[in-house]
Amino acid sequence: MNELKCFIAMAFGHEDTDKVYDDLIVPTLKDRKVRPIRIDRIEYNDDIDDRIIAELQECDFVIADLTYARPSVYFEAGYAQREVPVIYISRKDHFSPKADDEFGIYRVHFDLQMKNIIPWSSPIDHNFSKRLKARIDKVISPVLRQKKAEQQSNQESAQFGVLSTNDKLKLVSDICWSEISARGYQEVIADRPTRKGGYFLDSFPICLDTMVDRYTYERSQYKFTSMTKPIRLGIKYKGTAIQSVIVHVTDSIRKKYLDNLYSMLKLPPIYNLSPPPETGSISRLDDHIFIASLKSVPKTRVMESLTSFNYDEEKNRYRWKATQHVPDKGIPGLSEIYVFPYGSSERLLARNPGEPFRTYSIRGNQIRTHYYDDENEPVSWMYYVNRYINIYIIVPIKSASNLLEQTKRIVKLNKF
Repeated sequence: MNELKCFIAMAFGHEDTDKVYDDLIVPTLKDRKVRPIRIDRIEYNDDIDDRIIAELQECDFVIADLTYARPSVYFEAGYAQREVPVIYISRKDHFSPKADDEFGIYRVHFDLQMKNIIPWSSPIDHNFSKRLKARIDKVISPVLRQKKAEQQSNQESAQFGVLSTNDKLKLVSDICWSEISARGYQEVIADRPTRKGGYFLDSFPICLDTMVDRYTYERSQYKFTSMTKPIRLGIKYKGTAIQSVIVHVTDSIRKKYLDNLYSMLKLPPIYNLSPPPETGSISRLDDHIFIASLKSVPKTRVMESLTSFNYDEEKNRYRWKATQHVPDKGIPGLSEIYVFPYGSSERLLARNPGEPFRTYSIRGNQIRTHYYDDENEPVSWMYYVNRYINIYIIVPIKSASNLLEQTKRIVKLNKF
């Protein structure tokens, strides 16, 4: 860990202040592995004011001795206090005004009189040494913690940086999913092996029977699914609401990616729309899409593509309220229902797990075995519910802990 640096602002050139510096301040600092910076004892080739500012910007804290009321000390302390802690000290006789001190050289000026100033009486003032040690310990404790955290973060970033892109994406996906699944979302696992270089649907549970127009369904999702990066889907029921989470990781978020995403989100959901068995109805859909990218993306680029979305800066959330056609009471005897576009209308795929899909047509709000089937009653009905699509963009990802911190914050802010 890099050593700490303390800038010393004092009226140097006086016997007593120089002795206090050499005999009391320096030993105390070195005992705590803090390097004192005294401007008149270092070599430099630039303007002294520029050098002082540079040292103040690099130091971890400042000790400002108000003895002899040097204007430069007041300036340096004020400048430093904007960013770092300042420990104020002063010779003991400077706390009360003197009748013969016409110019106020031997007193602490009004603006700093309320500070918790440590007094010293002489270069052998051991009580001052004790108080200075205690104050330095208090000041450097959070600084040391911060430096340790920064060092650990740098190490983690270095370890993350040497991973291959594929390994990074897998790690990101696992970490995001671990945090989200802890909120009760059940991951939907493919019920058949994924083909190498295959379609998106090969990694989701929609294995269509040959009787279904497979190409039509796959094409409806393909713009999003052609982003061949790890995608995970989870579902949970909350009362009469269906809540879904999609975790998608990528190396960067380009405009084409966002345009494709927007096109995909205008289509029906990719998950099972059968009503919760305990309620038999759906009141709303909440879709949460986590996009984790290794590189940053400007918010302006996101908003240019996701034109229907509103951005909530406090919750780091892009949100769109849409409507979705869903089956009322489901389809008798079948537990999985998927809606997919079919020309200018929609169709349903329905089945029980492990069975072939059956196709159903939608005519108005009626669900029928065939679109022009007027001989039999509809098998069920459709109606519209609100669908809330929420997008959370996690960027940039520098390390595993950085990702976890961002994910936890989003989950907490949005009350998953």
